Amino acid sequence: MASILTTSRAPEEASPEVAPAGARVVLYACVPTVIDPGRALRATERFALDQGWAPVALFLDRALVTGCQAERCELPRALGFVQDGEAAGIVAPSVAMLWYYAEDRESLARWQATTGAFVATPASLAAVRLRIPRGFRDRPKALGIVAKVGGR
Repeated sequence: MASILTTSRAPEEASPEVAPAGARVVLYACVPTVIDPGRALRATERFALDQGWAPVALFLDRALVTGCQAERCELPRALGFVQDGEAAGIVAPSVAMLWYYAEDRESLARWQATTGAFVATPASLAAVRLRIPRGFRDRPKALGIVAKVGGR
């Protein structure tokens, strides 16, 4: 199953759109140094290609996802790449690689609201909902969270 988190450009829009085929995306992963990142990166690229998106850049942090943001110097570069208009969104193996703590999730949500970018992972919607801070669960439309569920 696949889940797609996206934020519409204007808060008043009723339903955000998932990125169309051909959308340029950044691939990002955060993998500890003791693990070979190849499998996660290949699966993430395959997921993006299966959606019809065009990966244009890869950013890889070699750190623990539970580590502080300062240890993840490639994540701000990936976000900046999208913010500069080089891509429409970010695709990662897991949402935990983009945000692990509630404050990181809130920061990413603000970034999405500002840029209109989307974030996508091959994770299930159920796994995503479990990690959304309590205050956000009551406002999924305000955050622009949508799901695209498909069999694998």
